[in-house]
Amino acid sequence: MKKVLASLMLAMAATWLLSPLAAQPPMPRPGPEQERLINHWQGNWDCTMNMMGTEGKGSAVCRPIMGGFFCQMEFKGEFMGTRFDGRSVMGYCPARKCYQSTWIDSMSPSLTIMNGKYTDDKTYVEEGEGPNMEGKLEKMKSVTTFVDADTIEMNMYKIEGEKEEKTMTLVFKRKK
Repeated sequence: MKKVLASLMLAMAATWLLSPLAAQPPMPRPGPEQERLINHWQGNWDCTMNMMGTEGKGSAVCRPIMGGFFCQMEFKGEFMGTRFDGRSVMGYCPARKCYQSTWIDSMSPSLTIMNGKYTDDKTYVEEGEGPNMEGKLEKMKSVTTFVDADTIEMNMYKIEGEKEEKTMTLVFKRKK
């Protein structure tokens, strides 16, 4: 009898403890916004950079992380005779209803944060703030064109008031 009563009490306690878990909404899953971003960027890329009339070369590896909610880019290259490493994390924020990205690199101690959206099937535009070459924060814009499945062109601009000035162009070619 004691065993039956103990088993019944254990079952009741387990039901009481676990019932809030059963009432929880299902865990979120990556949606079409995340899949769109990852489908455009995922893979291994060769990159050509042009900044201030100087060309540099690099490579990038882009892969989904955190269960497919985000895409991480690991960039390695050389620019003006100096090794350059960078990292980006890109994703879609359902609460803010926009894409967001962060960028860090080996030439700056500051984080760049951008918010963006697709303006059509082949164009992604984001704006934000990050450090310039002097280390001062400035407003920035990037316009990314998905030329085809194997080519991405990204143009970066600094924004001063209503004026936009192109600061850099990057062309990514998918490695075969």
